[in-house]
Amino acid sequence: MAKKKTKNQNAALSPERFLKEKANKLPIYKCLISKNYKDAGEAMVTIARERGNGKLCVANFLIDAFCLGVKDVFGNVNLEKDQFREYVENNEDLLMECDYALAHNYIYGAVEFAGEADIEPAAPYRTWKYILDDDTDDVPYIDIEFGHKGKYLLVADPGTKEALLIPKLREKLGDNFDYILGEVNDSFGNMDSEEDYLEKERRLFHYDYPEYPSDPKLNHPFIKDLMVDDDNFDYLPKNEVEKILNLPTEEVEEDLLNLILWEIGRTYPLINENPESYQEDSLILHSLLLLAIMESKNGFKAGMEILRQSADFVDAHLHFEASEYIVPAIVNSPIGKEQLEEIRTYLDEKGHVPSNLVILSEALPMIVAKHPELREDMLSIIKDFMKKMPERLKEGNWYNPEVPGFFACAILDLNASELLPEIEEVFTTCEVDTSISGDLDDIKEELQIPHTQPDNVRLASKETLMKYLTE
Repeated sequence: MAKKKTKNQNAALSPERFLKEKANKLPIYKCLISKNYKDAGEAMVTIARERGNGKLCVANFLIDAFCLGVKDVFGNVNLEKDQFREYVENNEDLLMECDYALAHNYIYGAVEFAGEADIEPAAPYRTWKYILDDDTDDVPYIDIEFGHKGKYLLVADPGTKEALLIPKLREKLGDNFDYILGEVNDSFGNMDSEEDYLEKERRLFHYDYPEYPSDPKLNHPFIKDLMVDDDNFDYLPKNEVEKILNLPTEEVEEDLLNLILWEIGRTYPLINENPESYQEDSLILHSLLLLAIMESKNGFKAGMEILRQSADFVDAHLHFEASEYIVPAIVNSPIGKEQLEEIRTYLDEKGHVPSNLVILSEALPMIVAKHPELREDMLSIIKDFMKKMPERLKEGNWYNPEVPGFFACAILDLNASELLPEIEEVFTTCEVDTSISGDLDDIKEELQIPHTQPDNVRLASKETLMKYLTE
């Protein structure tokens, strides 16, 4: 009989166990921190400790000093020194060497700051925290200011798990909380707060309002009652939705558009004068979803009219999820030459707020995904818009740097290498938020990869839209 193999008592520890049992007993080799950590909302802190085998145990902490604390941690428990030196050299413009005490205080301070808002560090922190010394008086205390202009400031992409924290943070922090939606680059330490940002959009906004219906003439008045019922604020009863969808289609489409136009006319004066005075309801939100589910031509009409409203209006009715409701209503509508001309007209008009332009940019590749025959017409529209960007910028900064970034993303999604000259002109003459699309070299490289269909488009199914509406 063969002997049983005995466990090798000298076997290497797992990375997790090594970190927990050994890491913070190793001598510090080097610590690094972002050069702009005092001003930037996002900074990197790197801690390297030297192992007995001559290699390094290295952890990189991504810190959101404005709100979220530790956003991510990654590293290597057995890194060659040559690899670490290469990392330092590649990031010498961004990182500087610092004392361990500064790195320690910055990480622990960020954890404590976020914890006061009930925000936990990212999951990898539970493993990598053991590279840190215990937070005792043995480490000199350094007072570091967190937040932005005395408040928590959340910067997040629409629809992400971070963006979903907004209601919770608003409830817990009240006036001590602002947010900015839309991806920004690492230098966002100097960005404005939400209120400053909205104030700029208010100054840019202009619209000659049409006459909206003061009393909607409805084929089915119960739809309005259903929409404005406080009990249906979050969701509509599924049986009622099915009842609506079983009614004559044209009558329902007409009612939903009239209700949206009536709601716009009823609320825009209140919201534009004082957003806080608006008593919130879900009529526009639910109506857009129904029009999207019905693939109604009125979804396009309603969506474009909402995109002509102020930033305060869109935020009051649809919040940070505006694109999740407006884009499906537009994209699921029958689209032809007439609708494309309205898009062209919209992009040619002045006075639209940047955040609404961004929402429209998300819809354009999706339209082409559903209607490949419209690709050349759509590229013509985007080309004309990009060509006008530099001149419009000189006329009064009618958009922020996110707009060309998002339109560059639309061009990438469409794999429209023929629009590279327009991208180059915008990127060399305008301020562009390259964290959204990448820099010019990134775009050139991606456009060299051949595709036959629009990339990265998100066409919400009817089943998904129904869940938004009823669950």
